[in-house]
Amino acid sequence: MCKKHLLYIVSLVILLVGCKDQIQTVQLSSAIQNGNEITIKWMPANISGFKYYRIMRASDGQHFSTINDADSVGSDAYNRNITTFTDTSFPYVDSVYYKIMAFGDEIISSQNILVHIKKPIQISESIENAYIIPGENKMLVYGFNGSNSFMYLFDYTTNELIKKATINVYSSNSAVFFGNYNGKSMAFWNGYSVFTTNNNGNLYSTNGSYSINLINRQNLVTTTYQSSNYINQLYYISADNTLLGLYYNKIVLYSLNYNGDITSENYKNFNYSGYSIYIGNSNLIYCGDTGSRIILNTNNWQENVLSIPNNVYKEFTFLYSAKNVIYACTNYENKLYCFSMTDFKLIKTINIRFIPNKFMSDSNYLFYYGSSNGISIIDKIKLVQ
Repeated sequence: MCKKHLLYIVSLVILLVGCKDQIQTVQLSSAIQNGNEITIKWMPANISGFKYYRIMRASDGQHFSTINDADSVGSDAYNRNITTFTDTSFPYVDSVYYKIMAFGDEIISSQNILVHIKKPIQISESIENAYIIPGENKMLVYGFNGSNSFMYLFDYTTNELIKKATINVYSSNSAVFFGNYNGKSMAFWNGYSVFTTNNNGNLYSTNGSYSINLINRQNLVTTTYQSSNYINQLYYISADNTLLGLYYNKIVLYSLNYNGDITSENYKNFNYSGYSIYIGNSNLIYCGDTGSRIILNTNNWQENVLSIPNNVYKEFTFLYSAKNVIYACTNYENKLYCFSMTDFKLIKTINIRFIPNKFMSDSNYLFYYGSSNGISIIDKIKLVQ
C-alpha cells in the first residue's frame, strides 16, 4: 500500500512539473526569411501578470540582443496577443538565432530557433547600373572600382554568380557603354551626360541643352534633333513609344516613328516650385515641393495628389511603379512608401536596409541596389499586391 501511495505521489509530481514546464515556455512556431525580412511567429504567452515580450537575436546562438521596442510602453511588445514580428535588420551572415522572452510575474523564454540566411547579391565594386533580363531570371550588373569596370551576370532566383568579365570603358575617348540608363549622369562618349534607349536600341542623349542626339548603336552614326525646349533629363516611355524630357517645371513629350526618329514635340509648364521626377515604368511624373506631392499623367495631364495620413511632409527623390503600385523613397530614410495608382493613397510602409539608387522589377519582385556598410548590395522584396 505504501509503495502504491509513493508511486502515485511521484507520478503526480512528474505531471505537475511537466505542466509547469509547458506553462513556463513561450512556444515559438516559426521564423521564415523572405528577401530582406524574417517573420517570426509564436503562441501567446500563458504567463500571469503579463507585461511585455522581448524578441532576441544572436549570430552565435549565445550572445542575444533585443531587436524589438520593449522599452516604450504602448508598443506592440506590450500586447500579449500580437505574436508576429518582422526583422528587417538581421545581419547578412550564414545563420541567425531567435528566441522570445515574456515578462510578467515571472520571466519565461522560448527555445532558440535557427534561420539559415539566404544572402542577397553582393559585390565589392560600386554598382553603376543593373538590368533585369526578361524571361531568363538573370540580372546584368555593371560595376566600377576606380580603375577597371566589371560586368556580372547573376541568377537572381539563387543570387549565384554565373559569369564575371573585366572591361575597360574609360580608357578610350570613343568608348561607349550602352544601356537603359535613365535620368542620371555618367561618363559617356563625346561628353554626353544623360541618355536612354528605346525598344529598338537607338540611343538618345542630352547634356542639358535644346538639342537631343540620336545615336544608332549599330554604326554609331549620330544625328541631332533641335528641340524648341531646354531639358536636362531624358527618359523613354515604352508604353507610348515616346521620349520624355524634363526641366524644372517644364515637361516635354517627343513622339517617335517606327525607326525611332523624333517627329514632333509638345510641352506643358506647371507652377510647382520643385523639380519634376519621372516615375519609372509608368506614364506619371511627380512634382514635389514643400506642401505638395502632385502626380501628373502625361496621357491626359490629369493631376492627382499622393496622400499620406496626417499630411506628414515627405520629400520623395526616387519613384517607380509596378503592378499598379508606386514605390517612393526619400534620400534620408531607409523606407519604401507604397501608394495605390488607383486612388494614390498610402498602402503600406516597408523598412529596407539602405537608400536605393535604382528600382527594377519582374512579375514577382521589386529589386533595388545601393550601398550598405561599404558593400554594394542588390536586394529585393515581393511586389505589394
